[in-house]
Amino acid sequence: MTFWEYLGTRCQQLLVGAYQHAGAGNQIFRGISSPVSANTPNEVLSGTLGIVVPALPFDAGYVLIGRLTISRGFRG
Repeated sequence: MTFWEYLGTRCQQLLVGAYQHAGAGNQIFRGISSPVSANTPNEVLSGTLGIVVPALPFDAGYVLIGRLTISRGFRG
């Protein structure tokens, strides 16, 4: 799996988590529930970025920890 495939998978998981638990996904829900509003794309985009952007450094940190702690033979 390439880095971009891995990143895409992680972003999908984060978005599904935000969708199921409406705490952080309220902006996304508000944008989707009012499709005729002129503000809809802005709400959906800001909600999505508000979830994905803070999560990326944490994910990168976990990848770095994995690289430092798992030996080369097991990483394959």
